[in-house]
Amino acid sequence: MKKNQIVIILILISFLKTFSQENLKTLDDYILDHSYDIHGKEFVKIIVPGIPPEKHREPVAIPSRSAVLLNYVPAFDWSFGCSATSAAMAAGYYDNTIYPNMYTGPTNGGVMPMNNSIWGTVVINGETRSQCPLSATRNTVDGRNTRGHVDDYWISYGNADPDPYITNGWQEHTQGDCTGDFMGTNQSARGNSDGSTIFVFYVDGSPFIGTENGDGCYGLKQFYNSRGYVVNAYFSQYIYGWNGNTAGFTFNQYKQEIDNGRPVLIQVEGHTMLGYGYDDTGNLIYLHDTWDYNSHTMVWGGSYSGMLHYGVGVVDLEDTFYSPVADFQADNNAPPLNTTVSLADLSTGNPLPNNWAWNISPGTFTYVGETSASSQHPQIQFSAAGPYTVTLTVSNGESSDVETKTNYINAYDCSLISIPLSEDFSDGNLPGCWTNTDNLGNGQVWLFNKPGNRDINTTTGSNGFAILDSDYYGGGNSQDADLISPYFNLSAFSSVALTFQHHFEAYDGSWATFSYSIDGGNTWNILQTWTGSTNNPELASYDLTSQVAGQPDVAFKWNYIGSYGWWWAVDDVSITGTMPGLWTGVTSTLWTTGSNWSNGAAPTSTTNVTIPASAPNWPVYTGNLTLGTNCGNITMNGSSQLTITGSLTIAAGKALTMTGNGLLKVRGNWANNGTFQYGPGTVEFYGNSNGTVTGTIIPAFHNVVISKSSTYNLNLNVNTVVNNNFNVNPGAAFRVMNGKTLTIQ
Repeated sequence: MKKNQIVIILILISFLKTFSQENLKTLDDYILDHSYDIHGKEFVKIIVPGIPPEKHREPVAIPSRSAVLLNYVPAFDWSFGCSATSAAMAAGYYDNTIYPNMYTGPTNGGVMPMNNSIWGTVVINGETRSQCPLSATRNTVDGRNTRGHVDDYWISYGNADPDPYITNGWQEHTQGDCTGDFMGTNQSARGNSDGSTIFVFYVDGSPFIGTENGDGCYGLKQFYNSRGYVVNAYFSQYIYGWNGNTAGFTFNQYKQEIDNGRPVLIQVEGHTMLGYGYDDTGNLIYLHDTWDYNSHTMVWGGSYSGMLHYGVGVVDLEDTFYSPVADFQADNNAPPLNTTVSLADLSTGNPLPNNWAWNISPGTFTYVGETSASSQHPQIQFSAAGPYTVTLTVSNGESSDVETKTNYINAYDCSLISIPLSEDFSDGNLPGCWTNTDNLGNGQVWLFNKPGNRDINTTTGSNGFAILDSDYYGGGNSQDADLISPYFNLSAFSSVALTFQHHFEAYDGSWATFSYSIDGGNTWNILQTWTGSTNNPELASYDLTSQVAGQPDVAFKWNYIGSYGWWWAVDDVSITGTMPGLWTGVTSTLWTTGSNWSNGAAPTSTTNVTIPASAPNWPVYTGNLTLGTNCGNITMNGSSQLTITGSLTIAAGKALTMTGNGLLKVRGNWANNGTFQYGPGTVEFYGNSNGTVTGTIIPAFHNVVISKSSTYNLNLNVNTVVNNNFNVNPGAAFRVMNGKTLTIQ
């Protein structure tokens, strides 16, 4: 067992302590009594006291392509009872889909959040407990100002004494706002100790339909009724084959519930979980186990963390018409050009939408994988760099809805990526032109959203970092994954330096390796390997001049290997170098000052210019700037800026490229006889002089701003295309000359 390394005896003791003592019991230990209904049919009352084990979490599940999953199912960690918490996750799912009255509190605009972390924890009688007002209300939580479920019923886990409202003689709160109230969870008057809920099952495997307080499934039905919804059916039932029965609930019936949009309570010995998906391959259930915010799996009819699966709880709500709400998600918001991006339809409604119409702007993309603009889940590839706005219109035959996500996808031309590069992994996703390589093919790769709630004490650690968290992926899992930088053409660089901050938390059999390649990733050269834990953080710094300067196809790789180890977190990667035409701006804004350039000299007619994504000062070129005369090509990276106080001419054979959302300001004329790649950038025509747009190449822009002083115009002497925003500031003016067109799309 992990993380106990003293002697064999202690390891055995640790193993026994890893699991709750409840897990050593069988179902018979949880049966309170046997009884018979009025028809002589035997039933049993089963108490479910499950609580998260102190030192163990099950492996995180990475859904396969064949998995069928319900969307918008929250994952809550244990909040005053596993059964009430699982029921609250089901109610939260319905609240996020077609039954919006399940949660009506003030948080998240009245829509149940996808986890309960926003309500934090509370310490009661020395125990730290997570809070969730949908499973167990409490005074001062979620705007409540009177006693609730926790105040009236909770003492400490497993306590079977009379509840606080009884011993203290105060009035019991009016039940009605949480699943635990109706399910009898924690309530001594209903025979439940703290943390427990009772469910009733027919011994022969047929469905049990409770009609009195004390049965958890009947209580969940009452909760749904209290929210204004009609319940068509509800029951607890043994699974087929339990104790040899032939009438029990089957895997096919479970699949039908999921296919019909209904999550299912999964009962294992001593514990309740929520099933929200399945995979026919292996008869897998996808579930949330109330122990964390992750997805997990188990085999239908198998065991979960040593607890055998014996039953289910099913509730079927009456359908209500619900107008469709369009929503979607891309699997990559920062794709390289000509790579496939999948758009997943996440729309809701009752009935569900059955018609989809996608619109993506600009139109420099193609549908692939035999998909089209009317596919539910289209696949697309982009042929031009820059931001793309995606719109989805859905309808279900009754009504329709439209969702537009402006600049939702930003496609990258990775051939334009250069240094200096600074990456702090603040977007929560893999950065554009970086690669996440899964060498084992199990989906356990680098993540950027703090999956295990680790902290790295770097300057920018609070806004995110890259981490391969082996501990997060859980026991029984192994990882071998690479985080690879973009590929750089460093043939013009005379020096290169790289730094990053990191925290490697070591465990036996885990190690971290940093490498470089000069042949496009065909071979890798190790710079450093870590097998012992580092400081948090530790600075890694390298002068790589002799290794990579002058090389045309360079990349850097962070590789982690481990099996239920700890983690490697990486942040604040900085790659810098020296070459002609690389702006540093360390002295001033003056283009002609040599100390503003990395090699100490201002550009000449043949010098290709790179303006990085960050600099202390942005360059200002005084006068008229002609590419091919005053410099070679110009590349503006990221949010860089360039101001030209005169006119700009792009000569034939020359190129000005904006790779990010930078700003190019031109006071005079614009003449494009070469190539202008606008990316997601903005061109601003400013100042107190007239300007014209001319050239042999039809100019195309992403964003245009006209901010010229009053009485001065921008004259469009050629056909002009603007692919996003065209803004004219108050007092400014423009003219489209006779016979010419301005197209804004």
